[in-house]
Amino acid sequence: MQKEIGRLDLKRGLLTYAFEMTLSAAHTPGGIAMVFGCEGEQSRNLPVLGPTLGDALAGIQKAASDYAWNVNDGVVNLTATGGFPPLLRTSLREFDSKDANNLNSAADLLLQAPEVREARSRLGFSEAPNEIQLGLSAIPKHGTAPPPRLLAVRCQDCSIYEVLNGLVRANGRGIWLYGERECGGLKTLRISFSD
Repeated sequence: MQKEIGRLDLKRGLLTYAFEMTLSAAHTPGGIAMVFGCEGEQSRNLPVLGPTLGDALAGIQKAASDYAWNVNDGVVNLTATGGFPPLLRTSLREFDSKDANNLNSAADLLLQAPEVREARSRLGFSEAPNEIQLGLSAIPKHGTAPPPRLLAVRCQDCSIYEVLNGLVRANGRGIWLYGERECGGLKTLRISFSD
């Protein structure tokens, strides 16, 4: 938590953006889980964050007292103070990212797991297009991208959030974002990744 990140003066903005910017500056993998109603995520007043990762996370938690952060095996997670939403706590008998060499492919395998499909149905989620998104910041910059490597994430008796954490950890960087939205009687989810 003592990694130097400088100072981030975001003034007012989305909690997800502040968290992404903080972890990106620290070159630390992470994940954030948010649940909203029809209004979506709302902007918040944010203090100047930094100079260390720990200071920045404390500042985020002060600005959003309804959220808490913790570290799970090197991955920083930000969740509502009640913890991960029920879908992310769903237990998988086993998960294998097989030959997936990017976060989207691996997340698609995860969403197709029988336990995930059953939990989505039981929890009342609607089928929605584009449930997995790759953030624009994850698109390679100018030049040639390095050859993709297999993520090689395998686990038994693990939760969905543990798999997502394992994916960004295996990727060596990145942040997963889980958004659950209930509006007009429809309950949808979206998983996205940023670099």
